[in-house]
Amino acid sequence: MQLGRLALACVALAATAAHGAVVLRGSPVKTPTVAQGVSEAKTQGGERQQSEVASAQAKPALEEHTGQIRKILSHLQAASGTGPRYVLAQLSSRFAGPVSGPVSSYIAADQTPLTVEQVEQQEEKQEAQQKAMVEVVSLLTTLIYLGLVCLVAKYYIGQREAAYSVPIEGETDEDSFKEFRAGICQWYQRPDICLWVWCCPAIRWGDSMWTMGSFRSFWFAMVLFFGVSSLVGNTADGMGVIVLAILGAGYRQELRERFQMSRQGGSTYAEDFCLYCWCMCCAVAQEARHVEEAVRSGHPAVARKASAAAVPGEA
Repeated sequence: MQLGRLALACVALAATAAHGAVVLRGSPVKTPTVAQGVSEAKTQGGERQQSEVASAQAKPALEEHTGQIRKILSHLQAASGTGPRYVLAQLSSRFAGPVSGPVSSYIAADQTPLTVEQVEQQEEKQEAQQKAMVEVVSLLTTLIYLGLVCLVAKYYIGQREAAYSVPIEGETDEDSFKEFRAGICQWYQRPDICLWVWCCPAIRWGDSMWTMGSFRSFWFAMVLFFGVSSLVGNTADGMGVIVLAILGAGYRQELRERFQMSRQGGSTYAEDFCLYCWCMCCAVAQEARHVEEAVRSGHPAVARKASAAAVPGEA
């Protein structure tokens, strides 16, 4: 800020000095030379007299510019603590006439400079308006995205019965579900689940939790996850990520308990929390594959089966 004021003062001083130099150059000032004769001495005397007259005529203009420079410096000193645009508005309104452009917000309707307090109030009002506009746009964007997710969820509901009715391959006894059926980085083995989790994690997570019996409604589970995950992009302090990790880790622990997994509680709380912080999609895909294969094998831990009677949203 101090550098901006110093630069502005230098520009004003340079402009004033240049104008004064033009005034002086407009007068026929000549430097006398060595006299070579009587006639030349008389000529030089006349020129010297003309130079003195021109200097006397230019003196008032120089005094006027000197006064303007002093005024500029006094206004710069009076505007201490304000921004460079405010200083520019002050100087422009006093020495250059009507003000427009970026600095016009610092000038009143009658072209008089605003006080520092008025400028601060005006800037606070503008910041509040901009913040409110950003919040409104963010809310509208979130609602539109939620509507699109709901439309995609309707399609997902229509095809989930066929996916859950496919017979499972490999071991289907209860002991085989006491560990996750796939590793955290084996999402590539199921491209269909991977695609759903990558594009709409709220839909796949809601289906897993509803199928497992953690929620009475698929729609409630989906909207809950969608709402919490929306906080991730709308909070700059990381609070959204923490809330999402707590939600995901809590229900992941419930999944461990329902399937009586050998690793549950204790350090797995921290493990699940970190997974949802940094590998949320991987964790959701792992849970979705585990629950889906449990349904396809008829595991007693899942509360709902993929049948026409078990429509998401119904108890």
